[in-house]
Amino acid sequence: RTGAKVTEWLIRSALQLKRTSLTTELSRRSARGPAAAIAGEDLGTKLNLIANTAIGPVRLRGAARFALDGLHRGLENAQAVAETGFGQSSTLRLGYEHDATSRRDEVMLGWVRQFNRFALRTEGRLDTRGRLTLGLTLGFSLGPDPVDGGWRMSRQRLAESGQAAVEVFRDENGDGFRQVGEGLVEGVSVEAGFRHTDAPTNKAGRAVIDGLTPYVPVLVSIDAGTLPDPLLQPKGQGVVVVPRPGVAAKVSLALAPTGELEALLLGPDGEPREGVVIELTDSTGRVVRQVQSDFDGYVLFDSVPYGDYRLRIGAASAAALGVRGELSGTLRVDRANPSLRLGRIRLQALVTMQVAALP
Repeated sequence: RTGAKVTEWLIRSALQLKRTSLTTELSRRSARGPAAAIAGEDLGTKLNLIANTAIGPVRLRGAARFALDGLHRGLENAQAVAETGFGQSSTLRLGYEHDATSRRDEVMLGWVRQFNRFALRTEGRLDTRGRLTLGLTLGFSLGPDPVDGGWRMSRQRLAESGQAAVEVFRDENGDGFRQVGEGLVEGVSVEAGFRHTDAPTNKAGRAVIDGLTPYVPVLVSIDAGTLPDPLLQPKGQGVVVVPRPGVAAKVSLALAPTGELEALLLGPDGEPREGVVIELTDSTGRVVRQVQSDFDGYVLFDSVPYGDYRLRIGAASAAALGVRGELSGTLRVDRANPSLRLGRIRLQALVTMQVAALP
């Protein structure tokens, strides 16, 4: 717009060592055009060094910028910041800045308080020219509300981070999909990696998780410790989503009513077998539960979400006993059959064939 043409390139390298990260940036910025248009441009080759580390509860961050060409070669600016948290919502910050270009040094003391919907930052700055500055900053984001509809205010940077809009429903038939008449569940907390919902699901069974790292897959699942009804259990391990910045990924999680399966395990000789590993698998063949038979061969799987299952012997136990792995066909736990009593199940010995060589 001003008639200037600006070209900039940047090379960046980063190294991570446990709790310390080091970053190096090398950039060059050039411009052509009317002198008045390029007079304010920050031109030349720059080297930026950035370091982050932690010592106990204190986080340290430092940065330095060097000019590699031009009339003022050498250090242009250096910053160092130390901060530590107080509880889960407050942070105390101490900083120092040296500006070689203007020959000015400055110290900063700040305090940040995180509230549910916004962040409040207060800070004071004092430089070597005798100037004292006091600042008060209110930070928040506005975005669509995936829980109650309309708009919401959040302390998270909604346009830069990912979100998961979650609904939790009661899966009456155990198929993992919400059908007509299957209601939503209130009062359930949901987690995604180290993040979790600020509040449990509302009366409409909905909640949101903010602050997800964009483009990094994360498992969204139900926190089983917050379930209001012990007879309801998560159907499956959860759903993996890839968050996008500023876009809420819609996730539906099932809570299925539970039942139980019990049986009496007998060996090929008809005697009870103790310590045999029994696996309960779902319709995809995934092991969802594992138990060992008691001294009298008794086997019990309780709190089993509604659905289709099969029973089988663990591979190591089957090999040690020399028996077939499969114990049953498809077993369905649902509202009509919440408790399956399978009675005596007799292990089947493997049939081996020996072929003798003829003389």
